[in-house]
Amino acid sequence: MQLSENQNTSIFEKDISPYKQGLIILISTLFFHLIILTVASTDSFLSRTYWTVSIAMVLVYALFNSIISLSTKDQNSYYLKSIITYVLLCISGGILAYLFSKKNIDEAGPYRWMYIVFTMVYILILVIIRTMRVIVTLAQKKDKRMRGED
Repeated sequence: MQLSENQNTSIFEKDISPYKQGLIILISTLFFHLIILTVASTDSFLSRTYWTVSIAMVLVYALFNSIISLSTKDQNSYYLKSIITYVLLCISGGILAYLFSKKNIDEAGPYRWMYIVFTMVYILILVIIRTMRVIVTLAQKKDKRMRGED
């Protein structure tokens, strides 16, 4: 039995839209919030868990989005969509956390700083991955020239 090309391709080799990634993460965030709602008590500590889940899901998006960006053809468009999706995900995740926890970001704890730090780290990761891709592309071109394939 032969595997089709789609079944044999890694998820990291597919060109998945950042909007689709963000939607999956947002639905996952809502799912985890609903789970917490069903098992959590009214304890103040547990109500901060909603903010923790929201920030963790933003980090998951940043990680997978950065890795999947390696397989994209049009990097400029991909990175623009990625950053827009990241901002929308931060805002919508914060709104969900607020609605479920009944605490704004300042009452919940250090989450404002975490969003700022994660945003800076996300941008840094995108820059590093883009730089790595440029270096690899240049090295491949140089290698082809040295072999006389160019």
